[in-house]
Amino acid sequence: ASPSSAPPPRAMGRHSKNASAVGKETMTYAERRRMGHGTQTMRLGKHSALPFAYCHLGLAPAASPVCTPEGVTYDKEAIIECLLAQREDNKRRKAAWDAEQAAEAGEDAAKAAAAHEARIAAFERQNLGAAAGPSDASGASSGEGGGGAAGAGGAHDKQLKAYWLPSMEPADRKRAAPPPSHTLCPTTRKRLRAKDLVEIKFMRVPDDGREGDKGKGRGGGGVCSNALYMDPLTRDPLTDKAQVVVLKPSGVAMLESSYKRFVEPDGSYEGRRVRPKDVIRLQKGGTGFAGGGASVEAKAHHMHGLGTATCPLRGTGAALSNFGLQM
Repeated sequence: ASPSSAPPPRAMGRHSKNASAVGKETMTYAERRRMGHGTQTMRLGKHSALPFAYCHLGLAPAASPVCTPEGVTYDKEAIIECLLAQREDNKRRKAAWDAEQAAEAGEDAAKAAAAHEARIAAFERQNLGAAAGPSDASGASSGEGGGGAAGAGGAHDKQLKAYWLPSMEPADRKRAAPPPSHTLCPTTRKRLRAKDLVEIKFMRVPDDGREGDKGKGRGGGGVCSNALYMDPLTRDPLTDKAQVVVLKPSGVAMLESSYKRFVEPDGSYEGRRVRPKDVIRLQKGGTGFAGGGASVEAKAHHMHGLGTATCPLRGTGAALSNFGLQM
């Protein structure tokens, strides 16, 4: 038969690329995902988001609500205690950093003094060897001067050749950054001072307002049965779906629509001037819906997976969540 009529070489099947084939222990994409490699995402529900007017530290309704310039709501006692704890921690870290810097400065001064003394000693050995007599010079050169130079050179060679000794390793000192001197917001991690907090004045819903016409807003004469606060101008409820703003000069909380309709045209409220920069938009409460405004998805990236302790063995068929939790 001619070479052209020979059958083509048989291509290797799909099974040869699987992990079960001998010499082909490469994990498939599905196995890598189950082992936790790459970016893992998980859909969050309403239980993972705080309701409206809840403290982000105590995870409960704020007894004395205050807000930050970014619109994060806290209980006044909780946030003040957190800022004081941060200040004390900063003082403690600053004292430790100062002590470390002083110790490093002392070590550097001691090393500089030792190097200076070594240079002076080497200079004196060379001059004493050159100024001595012929016999003394030969003896000094062979004994003191030569021995000093040879000793210095031998010590230098030993230091270079003894690189395997732990004491001869070069010191790689990492300079620590000074600790921050200001306090941070626990949620946004931005600078926050106690005087930056704005006290929020909510208008509570009267008990008789929840009885009749429940669930009605503007024009209905009632409010939602589960609403605790309402707008001071339109008497609409302040819920998780509504965008609430706080006027910094007075601390009054109202709907953003009411602010744009009644306050923004005049630029004042209750006799106080209200500028656009004096309006703080509070963060919405969690509704569990994608359009609610809150983050409803969590992401975590794992370069080498979640580890062997939380991941099942290959071929066991054990189910695993996106974050390495056994299902």
